[in-house]
Amino acid sequence: MSRNKKILAAFLIIVFIGVFSYHYVIERFAVSSLTRTEGRNPAHQKILGSGNYVVGKGIDQGYYDIQVIEGNLVVSGDELEANNTLHAIPYWNNNKIWITGKGKVEFSPSSFSRLKKEDDHYIISESGYYVVGSEIPSGKYQIILTDSTIPVDVFIDIKNNKNESYKSIQWDKKKKAHSHILYLKKGFQLYVDKKDEGNHQAEKVKIILKEIKS
Repeated sequence: MSRNKKILAAFLIIVFIGVFSYHYVIERFAVSSLTRTEGRNPAHQKILGSGNYVVGKGIDQGYYDIQVIEGNLVVSGDELEANNTLHAIPYWNNNKIWITGKGKVEFSPSSFSRLKKEDDHYIISESGYYVVGSEIPSGKYQIILTDSTIPVDVFIDIKNNKNESYKSIQWDKKKKAHSHILYLKKGFQLYVDKKDEGNHQAEKVKIILKEIKS
Protein backbone atom coordinates (compact mmCIF):
# COMPACT_ATOMS: atom_id res chain seq x y z
CA MET A 1 0.00 0.00 0.00
CA SER A 2 1.36 3.43 -0.97
CA ARG A 3 1.97 6.18 1.56
CA ASN A 4 -0.98 8.24 0.25
CA LYS A 5 -3.35 5.30 0.49
CA LYS A 6 -2.23 4.64 4.06
CA ILE A 7 -2.88 8.28 4.97
CA LEU A 8 -6.32 8.14 3.33
CA ALA A 9 -7.19 4.89 5.14
CA ALA A 10 -6.08 6.34 8.48
CA PHE A 11 -8.14 9.48 7.84
CA LEU A 12 -11.27 7.47 7.03
CA ILE A 13 -10.84 5.37 10.19
CA ILE A 14 -10.55 8.53 12.31
CA VAL A 15 -13.68 10.02 10.70
CA PHE A 16 -15.61 6.78 11.27
CA ILE A 17 -14.57 6.62 14.93
CA GLY A 18 -15.50 10.28 15.41
CA VAL A 19 -18.97 9.88 13.90
CA PHE A 20 -19.61 6.66 15.80
CA SER A 21 -18.45 8.18 19.07
CA TYR A 22 -20.63 11.26 18.59
CA HIS A 23 -23.78 9.23 17.99
CA TYR A 24 -22.91 6.86 20.82
CA VAL A 25 -22.48 9.71 23.30
CA ILE A 26 -25.64 11.49 22.19
CA GLU A 27 -27.76 8.36 22.33
CA ARG A 28 -26.38 7.43 25.76
CA PHE A 29 -27.03 10.97 26.94
CA ALA A 30 -30.65 10.54 25.85
CA VAL A 31 -31.17 7.68 28.29
CA SER A 32 -29.86 9.25 31.51
CA SER A 33 -31.79 12.00 33.27
CA LEU A 34 -28.68 12.72 35.35
CA THR A 35 -26.99 14.33 32.32
CA ARG A 36 -30.03 16.42 31.39
CA THR A 37 -28.92 20.07 31.46
CA GLU A 38 -29.61 23.09 29.29
CA GLY A 39 -26.02 23.14 28.01
CA ARG A 40 -26.13 19.48 26.97
CA ASN A 41 -29.56 19.64 25.38
CA PRO A 42 -29.14 19.15 21.59
CA ALA A 43 -32.66 20.44 20.84
CA HIS A 44 -33.26 23.48 18.61
CA GLN A 45 -36.34 25.64 18.31
CA LYS A 46 -38.84 24.60 15.66
CA ILE A 47 -42.39 25.65 14.74
CA LEU A 48 -44.48 22.91 13.15
CA GLY A 49 -47.95 22.51 11.72
CA SER A 50 -50.08 19.48 10.96
CA GLY A 51 -48.05 16.57 9.58
CA ASN A 52 -45.89 13.55 10.33
CA TYR A 53 -42.27 14.08 11.33
CA VAL A 54 -39.22 11.94 12.08
CA VAL A 55 -36.76 13.17 14.69
CA GLY A 56 -33.37 13.72 13.08
CA LYS A 57 -35.02 14.76 9.81
CA GLY A 58 -36.39 18.28 10.13
CA ILE A 59 -36.32 18.45 13.90
CA ASP A 60 -33.31 17.71 16.13
CA GLN A 61 -33.38 15.26 18.99
CA GLY A 62 -33.44 16.53 22.57
CA TYR A 63 -35.75 17.71 25.35
CA TYR A 64 -38.51 20.10 24.31
CA ASP A 65 -41.06 22.38 25.91
CA ILE A 66 -44.03 22.12 23.54
CA GLN A 67 -46.53 24.97 23.31
CA VAL A 68 -49.43 25.57 20.93
CA ILE A 69 -49.13 29.15 19.69
CA GLU A 70 -52.10 29.08 17.33
CA GLY A 71 -55.25 26.94 17.04
CA ASN A 72 -55.97 23.53 18.55
CA LEU A 73 -53.75 20.55 17.80
CA VAL A 74 -53.10 16.96 18.76
CA VAL A 75 -49.37 16.34 19.23
CA SER A 76 -48.52 12.63 19.37
CA GLY A 77 -51.77 11.90 21.21
CA ASP A 78 -51.83 14.96 23.50
CA GLU A 79 -54.72 17.33 22.76
CA LEU A 80 -53.48 20.89 23.18
CA GLU A 81 -55.27 24.23 23.02
CA ALA A 82 -53.67 27.64 22.51
CA ASN A 83 -50.96 28.31 25.15
CA ASN A 84 -51.08 24.75 26.53
CA THR A 85 -47.53 23.61 27.33
CA LEU A 86 -45.83 20.25 27.84
CA HIS A 87 -42.58 20.32 29.84
CA ALA A 88 -39.27 18.69 28.88
CA ILE A 89 -40.62 16.03 26.52
CA PRO A 90 -37.77 13.81 25.23
CA TYR A 91 -37.50 13.02 21.52
CA TRP A 92 -34.63 10.98 20.07
CA ASN A 93 -33.48 10.17 16.56
CA ASN A 94 -36.03 8.17 14.54
CA ASN A 95 -38.85 8.87 17.03
CA LYS A 96 -42.09 9.72 15.21
CA ILE A 97 -44.04 12.93 15.89
CA TRP A 98 -47.51 13.21 14.44
CA ILE A 99 -49.51 16.43 14.58
CA THR A 100 -53.15 16.84 13.54
CA GLY A 101 -55.53 19.81 13.59
CA LYS A 102 -55.24 23.43 12.55
CA GLY A 103 -52.63 25.74 13.99
CA LYS A 104 -48.97 25.96 14.93
CA VAL A 105 -46.98 24.38 17.74
CA GLU A 106 -43.60 25.58 18.98
CA PHE A 107 -40.91 23.12 20.08
CA SER A 108 -38.43 25.01 22.30
CA PRO A 109 -35.31 23.58 23.99
CA SER A 110 -36.11 22.97 27.66
CA SER A 111 -34.22 25.09 30.18
CA PHE A 112 -34.93 22.75 33.13
CA SER A 113 -35.54 25.63 35.55
CA ARG A 114 -36.16 24.80 39.20
CA LEU A 115 -39.84 24.72 40.14
CA LYS A 116 -41.16 27.88 41.74
CA LYS A 117 -41.45 27.60 45.52
CA GLU A 118 -44.27 29.22 47.46
CA ASP A 119 -43.92 29.01 51.24
CA ASP A 120 -43.37 25.28 51.94
CA HIS A 121 -44.42 23.85 48.57
CA TYR A 122 -43.64 23.67 44.85
CA ILE A 123 -46.25 23.99 42.10
CA ILE A 124 -46.42 21.83 38.97
CA SER A 125 -48.62 23.56 36.40
CA GLU A 126 -47.55 21.76 33.24
CA SER A 127 -47.64 18.09 32.35
CA GLY A 128 -44.23 16.64 31.58
CA TYR A 129 -40.96 15.38 33.05
CA TYR A 130 -39.15 16.82 36.08
CA VAL A 131 -35.80 15.67 37.46
CA VAL A 132 -35.12 15.51 41.18
CA GLY A 133 -31.96 17.36 42.16
CA SER A 134 -32.06 19.95 39.38
CA GLU A 135 -35.72 20.99 39.11
CA ILE A 136 -36.99 19.60 42.41
CA PRO A 137 -34.88 19.29 45.59
CA SER A 138 -34.65 15.75 46.94
CA GLY A 139 -36.67 14.96 50.05
CA LYS A 140 -39.93 13.67 51.47
CA TYR A 141 -43.07 15.22 49.98
CA GLN A 142 -46.81 15.14 50.09
CA ILE A 143 -47.95 15.34 46.47
CA ILE A 144 -51.38 16.98 46.32
CA LEU A 145 -54.00 17.26 43.60
CA THR A 146 -55.81 20.53 44.36
CA ASP A 147 -59.59 20.99 44.22
CA SER A 148 -60.98 21.42 40.72
CA THR A 149 -64.23 22.73 39.25
CA ILE A 150 -64.04 19.98 36.61
CA PRO A 151 -63.27 16.25 36.82
CA VAL A 152 -59.64 15.54 35.96
CA ASP A 153 -57.54 12.47 35.28
CA VAL A 154 -54.03 12.54 36.71
CA PHE A 155 -51.23 10.04 36.16
CA ILE A 156 -47.95 10.33 38.03
CA ASP A 157 -44.96 8.06 37.46
CA ILE A 158 -41.62 8.15 39.27
CA LYS A 159 -38.54 6.51 37.79
CA ASN A 160 -35.37 5.75 39.75
CA ASN A 161 -31.75 6.30 38.70
CA LYS A 162 -31.90 3.15 36.56
CA ASN A 163 -34.90 4.52 34.63
CA GLU A 164 -37.12 1.88 36.28
CA SER A 165 -40.62 2.73 37.47
CA TYR A 166 -40.41 3.24 41.24
CA LYS A 167 -44.00 4.27 41.97
CA SER A 168 -47.12 5.16 39.97
CA ILE A 169 -50.22 7.07 41.08
CA GLN A 170 -53.47 7.42 39.17
CA TRP A 171 -56.43 9.61 40.06
CA ASP A 172 -59.44 9.27 37.74
CA LYS A 173 -62.20 11.87 37.32
CA LYS A 174 -61.37 13.68 40.55
CA LYS A 175 -62.71 17.09 41.63
CA LYS A 176 -61.77 17.02 45.31
CA ALA A 177 -58.22 17.17 46.63
CA HIS A 178 -56.20 13.95 46.86
CA SER A 179 -52.69 13.35 48.14
CA HIS A 180 -49.91 10.80 48.48
CA ILE A 181 -46.55 10.61 50.29
CA LEU A 182 -43.44 10.40 48.11
CA TYR A 183 -39.72 9.99 48.74
CA LEU A 184 -37.82 11.70 45.94
CA LYS A 185 -34.08 11.04 45.60
CA LYS A 186 -31.55 12.87 43.43
CA GLY A 187 -31.65 11.58 39.88
CA PHE A 188 -35.25 10.34 40.11
CA GLN A 189 -37.57 11.51 37.34
CA LEU A 190 -41.14 12.62 38.02
CA TYR A 191 -43.67 12.42 35.17
CA VAL A 192 -47.01 14.20 35.54
CA ASP A 193 -49.96 14.05 33.13
CA LYS A 194 -53.15 16.07 33.82
CA LYS A 195 -56.18 15.88 31.52
CA ASP A 196 -59.80 17.03 31.64
CA GLU A 197 -62.82 15.05 30.46
CA GLY A 198 -62.21 16.14 26.87
CA ASN A 199 -58.65 14.74 27.05
CA HIS A 200 -57.18 18.26 26.92
CA GLN A 201 -54.35 19.35 29.19
CA ALA A 202 -55.81 20.61 32.48
CA GLU A 203 -53.32 23.40 33.13
CA LYS A 204 -55.58 25.26 35.55
CA VAL A 205 -55.43 22.26 37.88
CA LYS A 206 -52.32 22.42 40.04
CA ILE A 207 -50.20 19.64 41.45
CA ILE A 208 -48.46 20.66 44.67
CA LEU A 209 -45.34 19.15 46.19
CA LYS A 210 -45.35 20.00 49.90
CA GLU A 211 -42.14 19.40 51.80
CA ILE A 212 -42.38 17.20 54.87
CA LYS A 213 -39.71 18.09 57.39
CA SER A 214 -38.34 15.23 59.48
